[in-house]
Amino acid sequence: MAERLSADEAVKSLTRAVRQRATAEAVLVEAMHAADRAGVARNEICRQVKDAYSRQKALDLLNASVLLDRAVEALAARGFRIGERQGQVVVERRRSRVMLRVLGADGGDSALRRALEAQRALAGAGLALHAGGSPAEELARGATAEVRDCETR
Repeated sequence: MAERLSADEAVKSLTRAVRQRATAEAVLVEAMHAADRAGVARNEICRQVKDAYSRQKALDLLNASVLLDRAVEALAARGFRIGERQGQVVVERRRSRVMLRVLGADGGDSALRRALEAQRALAGAGLALHAGGSPAEELARGATAEVRDCETR
């Protein structure tokens, strides 16, 4: 007969399993993106991951990876430092969405200027920011904004 876990042990086990799944998912999505960059047909990528993702979900994840690359490239070209430690902005993929956050955003003028400059840099690459209100003002206050392709809003 199997031994019963205590509630605390069960929660720890569940938390550990969720972290392992998230790590495995990140590795899979990165492998999909690497295959896409290497020129593997998207139909083939979708076929390879059909047990993990539906075709539409796989395509959404691939599109988000391409969007992430475009956003990082556009911001870096305008001189933005990207990343948690020494950066001015953080751009990250959250499942099939790409999110941008301005670091050190305190609602002040310098945070607003940084947010407006990021918005202009993305617009130059055919990307737009989407937030609850004005994207630049939301970013300046510390919120995150979604990065979207202008052509597929």
